[in-house]
Amino acid sequence: MFGAPSDTSPAMYLGTVMHHLVAEWWEQGKWGTFFTEMVEAEGGDMNEEPWLTAAYLMWRYTEHYEHLRDSVRAVDHEVDVTVKLPRFGSYRAILDALWETPLGLWVVERKTYGRNTRLDTVLVDPQLTMNVWAAREAGYPVVGVVFDGIYTYRYKGVRPTSDSFEMLWLDRTDDHIAEALLEVDGALQRRRRLRAGGRPLRNIGPACSWCPVRGACHEALSFPNEIKLVTE
Repeated sequence: MFGAPSDTSPAMYLGTVMHHLVAEWWEQGKWGTFFTEMVEAEGGDMNEEPWLTAAYLMWRYTEHYEHLRDSVRAVDHEVDVTVKLPRFGSYRAILDALWETPLGLWVVERKTYGRNTRLDTVLVDPQLTMNVWAAREAGYPVVGVVFDGIYTYRYKGVRPTSDSFEMLWLDRTDDHIAEALLEVDGALQRRRRLRAGGRPLRNIGPACSWCPVRGACHEALSFPNEIKLVTE
């Protein structure tokens, strides 16, 4: 069940492990039993990787988000939806989770990352917006998307749990969705041209780490309307 394919990197496998453990904690308020079952299924030892790092991160994660448990109800996880795009083709989304909160129903997008510099690309990632659109098209009345970011670095000393996690509550308006659909439509048209023998574009977007104006570019493109979950 949990076996990692031969071409899966250790970082990717740790991400898979964390997805399972975090989903169980939000749904059941525990993760230790499932954690032990995962280790045993792999024939591993809890003093080996990725289990040491996973246990370290889960201890910090549960401590950091315990205050939200009474305000968040995990409705479902790994929700597979496929919907038709407006012009041609279809869009498939695997929604990491659906959460019910006092503010409504939310799509959860969970990401693990080994470098926290990735966070400056979150607000320009059309996948977050497209998952909200796909959920709505599939009949889920979601109000936005929660980015649940997990920085997998293991600190040597004592560091606050906030250094390991980033949770953003993002509204997605009709304007956001229209922009994201344009991105997807453009990608599909480029794929059609490539299949017909067209010349590929250079890789642009989040990979532009060398560009000296990357920050300004991302800021201009982003949708920085973060939502705060009010629990009082």
